[in-house]
Amino acid sequence: MVEALIQVAGVGLLLVALANFFVGGAFRYRENLARCDRFFGQVFRVHAAYIVFTVAGMGAFCLWRPQFFLNTEEGRAVAGFLGVFWLSRVGLQFFYYDRAFTGRYPVWNVFFALAFGSLGLLFGGICVLT
Repeated sequence: MVEALIQVAGVGLLLVALANFFVGGAFRYRENLARCDRFFGQVFRVHAAYIVFTVAGMGAFCLWRPQFFLNTEEGRAVAGFLGVFWLSRVGLQFFYYDRAFTGRYPVWNVFFALAFGSLGLLFGGICVLT
């Protein structure tokens, strides 16, 4: 049962990674990056690519080896890290990001908040309860 939840989390992580290809257009990344120094635009693009790659890797690992999180001390430690990672992202969504901006995109705001919160609770629960 818990392995299946970890695999569902893997699918969710892949959806989060995929969503990043759509939010760039919705949030007008190209237009906004055109107003900053070229170097900062390059740094943003590199960071964004690495984040998408990392999130997709997390998703693939959850699909490939869900038992890792349940059967090893290291897996529970990684689950704990992922729980903190994703729950802190929910905090950023609500307490750091410009509310005027996120309010213009309520569907994306709710999608990401639910996705990050669910991932945080799942991985945190695995760390604490297994």
